[in-house]
Amino acid sequence: MDKTEFIGRYRERIRVRLDWYALGGEEWTVRTVRLALPQDLPKLWTPWYANAASGPPPSDPQAWPLSVEHAAANRARLGANQNTLDRHMAEWREDQIIEAPALALARERFLLLDRNHHVVAGALLLRPATLMLHALVGPPGAKMLLDLPRLE
Repeated sequence: MDKTEFIGRYRERIRVRLDWYALGGEEWTVRTVRLALPQDLPKLWTPWYANAASGPPPSDPQAWPLSVEHAAANRARLGANQNTLDRHMAEWREDQIIEAPALALARERFLLLDRNHHVVAGALLLRPATLMLHALVGPPGAKMLLDLPRLE
């Protein structure tokens, strides 16, 4: 998938504030990464914070969002997201292929930009699936996330 396809497919679905203008630069590419769930769960992060906050808590502005594993382990703290998780758990199919946009982070980790509920449901169930990430890859230190700068 190239950047034009990524933008066309995901721009309306991604709720995290991305710098779409910066994505037009040549230093940004899209890489498709195949991960196996549940084995690769430690590589995945959500844009969610505890208690369904929309950003880092004022008491800890340097806080990171929840990893997929932490979101699953602390489900009660996800607020309204619980109903959506229940629906995705009920609809889970063994060995499915989930496609999702992501932002590549350091050390082969990825921030999910969409499909978070679906992947966290898989983490709760610990059932096998293939996760095909279409990951934005940019230069180290590049600022792509407007509302989650701590992750970059």
